[in-house]
This record gives sequence, C-alpha cells and structure tokens, in this order.
Amino acid sequence: MTLADTAISGLKLAPKETVLMVDDCAIADAIGVTRELGCAQQVYDVPVFKAQEPWEGRCVTLWGSVLWDSRDARFKMWYIALHPDRSKANGMTLLCYAYSYDGINWHRPSLGLQSWDGCKNNNILMGVDIQLDTPTVYLNPFSQTENDRFVMLLHHRKMEGFCLYESADGIHWNAQGRVALNAKVGDRHTLMLDPISQEWRIYHKIDGRARTIWLATSKDLKHWDEHGEVLAPNANDPPETEFYGLHGFTCQGYRLGYLEVFDVLQRRLRTELVTLDERGIPNRFEPAHTFLDTGQWGQWHYAWAFPSHNAPIRVGEELWIYFHGRQTLHWAMPPWGDGHVGAIGLAKLRAAGFACMAAKKHGVITTHPLVLRDQFLCINADAAGGELRCELIDESGRALPGFTAEDFYPLRDNATYYKCNWAGVSQLSQLRSRSIRIRIYLDNAKLYSFWLTNNPRV
Repeated sequence: MTLADTAISGLKLAPKETVLMVDDCAIADAIGVTRELGCAQQVYDVPVFKAQEPWEGRCVTLWGSVLWDSRDARFKMWYIALHPDRSKANGMTLLCYAYSYDGINWHRPSLGLQSWDGCKNNNILMGVDIQLDTPTVYLNPFSQTENDRFVMLLHHRKMEGFCLYESADGIHWNAQGRVALNAKVGDRHTLMLDPISQEWRIYHKIDGRARTIWLATSKDLKHWDEHGEVLAPNANDPPETEFYGLHGFTCQGYRLGYLEVFDVLQRRLRTELVTLDERGIPNRFEPAHTFLDTGQWGQWHYAWAFPSHNAPIRVGEELWIYFHGRQTLHWAMPPWGDGHVGAIGLAKLRAAGFACMAAKKHGVITTHPLVLRDQFLCINADAAGGELRCELIDESGRALPGFTAEDFYPLRDNATYYKCNWAGVSQLSQLRSRSIRIRIYLDNAKLYSFWLTNNPRV
C-alpha cells in the first residue's frame, strides 16, 4: 500500500504513486511557503530531429507522439512532415515514423509502404493519398490481441472528422472507422487516456469559430459523450488570445495538460501547464504559467513551442519532453510566406518538477491524516542551500516519540530521492495501521514530492 491508497481527504491518485506539489489535495496546512511552478528547459540550442529528406520539405513537427516501448527497448516517434508542395503531399501533411535507442540519435527506417517520386524507400506511413492531421499514438493498456497493441487517432479530412486506427507494430495500421461526434470538429485535436478512470478523452476545437477547447469522452473508443466547450480565454489574457489545442496526460497519478496558447496578434504559440479534474475539465493556474516558451528572434523555435502528444518520459531522474518548434509564424504558406520551417527539440524537467513548495526562510507543511500502511517515507527536494526535516505527528498535532524533527537526519542536499531516517530508524512498521500526519520543515528549501513505499529502492 502507498499514500495513494490511504484515506487522505480529497486525494485522488493512482496506486503506488507520488504526492506532487501541483495542488493542495494532500496538504492540510502550509505556513511560510509558496508554490513555484516548474518550466521545461530546452537541452540543446539545436533540434534533436530536423527535416532532411525530400518528402519532409523544411518542416517536421510533433503533432504526433514519442513513446518508450520497453518490449523493443527503443524510443518510437510518430511525426508529421509538412511538405510545401500540395501536389505531392495530399493536404501537405505526411505521417512518418522514426526510432531511437538513446532518445537523441534517430533513425528513419525504410518501410516500403508509400511511394514518393516513384520510390518506396522512405519512412512514410500515410498521407500521400489522404489528408490527415495531428495524430496521437498510444501503447494500448487495454489491448485484447496483438493487433491492437497500438491505437492512433487522427483527423481525416475526407471523413470530415477523427478516425481511429489499430496496429500490432505501430507501422502497419488498420482503420477502425470514424469517431462519430455531432460537432463540426476542427483538425487540431489530441487523444488522452486517463488510467485512473479508464476513460479516453478527445480535446478538440470547432471549425468556423475562434479556437477554444472542447471535450468528448469514451470508455471503449467506440461510443462517445460530448461535453461541449471546457476552456476558453478569459479577461486576463491578451487581446485575441485563442487556445489552439490541449493534450492531457497523467503523471504519477496526477492529471495534467499542455495548453497551446495562440497569440493571434503575433502569430506565435507557447505552452501553459494546466491541471485536469476527474472529469477531464482543464484548470489554468492563476496567474497563467508558461511551461514551455518560444525562443528568441531567429531561433528555430521562435514562433512555436508545444510538446508531443504523450506524457513526459521518465529517464533516470529526469522527465524528457519532446516538442515541436517553428521558426516561421503561423500562416506561413503563400501568400503569407513561402512555407513552414520547423524541427523537433528536447526539453527536460527534474523528476516531479512540475511544481514545488518553497520556503526562503522557515516553512512548515502538514498533511491530512492518513492510515500508515507502508514502511518507508521518501522525499524529492532541493535543500542544498538550507535544510529539510520531517516528523510524524498524531491527529492532535503531537510529535510521535522517536519520529520528531530533532530525531530526523536532515537533508542538506539536492536530491530527487531521499529515504527518511530518524535516529537510525527508517522503517515505519511499528506505526503500521496508525492514523498519522506528516509534517515537513523547510529552511531555505524546496519540496517537489513525497511518497510512502514498501520498496526503499524505488
């Protein structure tokens, strides 16, 4: 059992997950601390993947997904090539595939599926003979056969809506038909799986109106419920702000999302971090928080920066976030410009680094009561310039003997993993089944997450 399985008021997490500092659901009281939201940091000044093949024109974009497939021990990428010649690329968009063993060096396999200039020696999956847009690919946790190990949703312009596909290998795809929605959907959309509620969600826009976020949900990818508009710009946003798209995901039991914010006046797009409630309704932070920003004038991601359609990938003590960037402004095709120029980059975030509770001097955080069923308490925090201590208290607020802040071996370092220890005792088995609270003292320190576990090495 973990903290997620215990009776913390308002806490709704998947089992065996971490308590993140993105909200106060686990916190009963906080004094002398403020919430600081994290920002994904670009790793390199140059992209990790850029257009180099004739069918890719000058722009590859991650209206698509990057997944780690543990069975094949490789990263897999489904991306869009925006070719400027509509006579060659039907509707300009080509769905392509690449893979990598390290996430940095990518390979374009010769798939032999689509003909380009009379040759099938390319990595094109589809798009030469159909008009498609903004695919999302999932490794399907509900797979019943090998044939549906992967699922994909994309916009199919001939069908005037979204089309579902299944695949055994992520390369050879079988169409499963159109997703029947009453709304006249636009091309920009993403697919989300919420493993907590076991529900699929489509975030999309509506054609013929200013861009806002709409939602449809399903339990089986066949029957869909429409919920209408769920997020629109407010009075605090600059004039002519639109929401171009949203991708929802879960990370360590929390529902989060990337919001694609379109500044129409500047024709540029950046990314905000949002939270999602149990229904999938997005909630912005106040003030709004830019999670992934565009670059400076002349940089390859000057006009656009938005992550791929997947959750961040945990690699060691980091979260890897692939994103597409463009140098050219929105509406770059003639007569506004001579075509899109864009590539794919990599940004990183410390594990659980979406937010922290920070104390510049002295701060105290106290959790709601919980029934202790695990042996170890672990913490992710930066106390390199100060100190962090923990104590366990009863429901009346009295420190438990042997587990006081004075007994605690303090953290005075930056650590994504720290197993708590009180005077040589780290196991909490003697407190098993007791109702307790956790109190954390921060002195010039930042708390990112904490978790209870029976496995001290996880």
